[in-house]
Amino acid sequence: MIRVNAYPCKTASLTIPWSGCWELVAQWEGKNYTGEVVVDWRGWKLKGYVDPSRQGLFTSEPSAVIVGGLPWCTRRTWRPFQSDRGITAREVALSVASQLGQTIEVAQDRPLGKLFVPRTESGGQLLTRLFGKAWHVGTDGIARAQTRAVATVGKSVAVLEYDPRDGQAKVYADRPDQVPIGAILPKDSRLATNRRVVQINANATGTKERIVCYTEAA
Repeated sequence: MIRVNAYPCKTASLTIPWSGCWELVAQWEGKNYTGEVVVDWRGWKLKGYVDPSRQGLFTSEPSAVIVGGLPWCTRRTWRPFQSDRGITAREVALSVASQLGQTIEVAQDRPLGKLFVPRTESGGQLLTRLFGKAWHVGTDGIARAQTRAVATVGKSVAVLEYDPRDGQAKVYADRPDQVPIGAILPKDSRLATNRRVVQINANATGTKERIVCYTEAA
């Protein structure tokens, strides 16, 4: 069963991209939530925030979009960063995270010169300017600026269908975390080559679940 805090979900639709913030569109039994919540996908925990601009009632029950790292999505004006000794991307990322009340782990860096002037943009857009696509918010709610490692596919995973036109693979897995971003789906009777998972879409209605991975050549 999938739950938002204490309440069971009727429907849940999860999208985890290669870069940026993940989102879960959910409808559940019980009361509305605000702020931080924990999604329990049959033992797999995801920490996110209810987006106040995308929540309400659907057929008299709460529904909302829950975002991993929602504060990174809010546009705002930032003060310029300036230092005679020079500014680095890591320093800017850590400062931005502190201003947003978020945690970030930074494994990359580069010099930005003595003056760096952010635009009116979200923290996530700023991270994209600093690190390109090499940043994401994990299901633990922590942002990371790093190259994604090659992840391990769970033993339960099996490719059911594959569409070579868009790299979409429908898979069977015990849970979506069994096919993490960066995992390699090995070549088999349905896959002509090894494929790397670059996005996960998981949908659940009642006891039925469907997991679709978007992939690229590994």
